[in-house]
Amino acid sequence: MIEYKSVNNILSLHVFDNGVYENMKKLKCILLYSIICFCVPQKSFAAESWFSQVEKTIIPQIIFYLGDQYYLANNNIPQNERRAAELYGQAANMGYAPAQYRIGTMYQFGQYFPKDYTKAAEYYIKAADQQYAPAQAMLGLFYERGQGVHQDKIKAKEYEKQACSQGFRAACKNYKILNAVPLNISP
Repeated sequence: MIEYKSVNNILSLHVFDNGVYENMKKLKCILLYSIICFCVPQKSFAAESWFSQVEKTIIPQIIFYLGDQYYLANNNIPQNERRAAELYGQAANMGYAPAQYRIGTMYQFGQYFPKDYTKAAEYYIKAADQQYAPAQAMLGLFYERGQGVHQDKIKAKEYEKQACSQGFRAACKNYKILNAVPLNISP
């Protein structure tokens, strides 16, 4: 049985400082209100099932949102890449594709983490496996250039096509370029 107490533990995260506190307080109220309204069904199984969905979907989004507050220096919060990376890491470990993508970009550009294309590719692959278009597009570029992965123009094209099919315009442009250039495939 999942205890509601775990929501408070997850949401507190010891990040209620600066301007984040007020935003998190609002999010926490919305989440707790939802639990009260929707988690008092006739059967406890329904409550447990609903709460399980909340933990899988809403909680990682909240953690990611907090990471953005530190990463982007929003709401008068000074930028803190270390704290942002911790929060993104928590959301990424929960399987949240945008957080996996963000950790990948941090490795790619050497923000907080040392620049490491292989690590960036690992995180992009996790997000791309969930059909996250920005990660698919970035993997297309990585495979095209051989950054962090073995160069493979066919895989590059596949990833760009996947991202393009979701409406990611930058991937569509790159996919057209890759289609115009014949692939040199060794026998």
